[in-house]
Amino acid sequence: MLKFNVDPKSVAEAFGEIKEQVEQAVKDGVKMLAASTNAKAHELAAEQLHTTSKKFRDALSFAQIEENVWVVTLNEKMLWREDGKSAGSMIDDLLRNGAKMGKNGRYKSIPFEHGGGPTQNTPKAQAIVNIMKNYLKQQNIPYKKIETGPDGSPLQGKLHKLNIPSPKPSEKASHEALAGLNIYQYPDSGGKVQRHLMTFRVVSDKHKAEGKWFHPGLEGAKILDQSLTFAEQLWETEILPSILDRFSHT
Repeated sequence: MLKFNVDPKSVAEAFGEIKEQVEQAVKDGVKMLAASTNAKAHELAAEQLHTTSKKFRDALSFAQIEENVWVVTLNEKMLWREDGKSAGSMIDDLLRNGAKMGKNGRYKSIPFEHGGGPTQNTPKAQAIVNIMKNYLKQQNIPYKKIETGPDGSPLQGKLHKLNIPSPKPSEKASHEALAGLNIYQYPDSGGKVQRHLMTFRVVSDKHKAEGKWFHPGLEGAKILDQSLTFAEQLWETEILPSILDRFSHT
């Protein structure tokens, strides 16, 4: 979280009779600083992130929490991208909520949705998407277009289950990336039918010994840190000097 808390009264104190005008100008400057920093965080995320760019930007929020105090906040669900992630097993994290118990310990089905473009996928993931799109075209199955019935209304439910020849997503994976691809159509909360192309893979406690579901580690994006540096420079070199210069000749 980035917090902007400047004391306008202390800045304006030296201006005597016009200190109220200066104080208001500083308040306006802090508001502009916060908005500019929020915009910078979105800009940096769009420039520097790829598959997580949209999710990161959606997780950013900007608000005034009290007079003269503004914050730019990142939802905790995306803190892993800001702070980075150490290499290691993902199994305990994946099984922390909603897991079932079986003879080999906990297990859970993990959904993977396939789609998006180059800005949302790694090169490897985009290659998988391209394989899927080419296969669907050969089978005369639309990729994104909503399939409809004889009366023209959207079909709903599971429409297709396909085993598409494709590379394994990792060396330890048991299945090819597009094995068991399911194509669904169902309405969203607003009633509009959406199309989803998904595979499901089971993660289990037994996979720890097999070395599956291992994350290679990820360096933190440090978008908020960069934004804070931007904010400090903007305030000290542009916004505050501009305010002081405006009133120094009054």
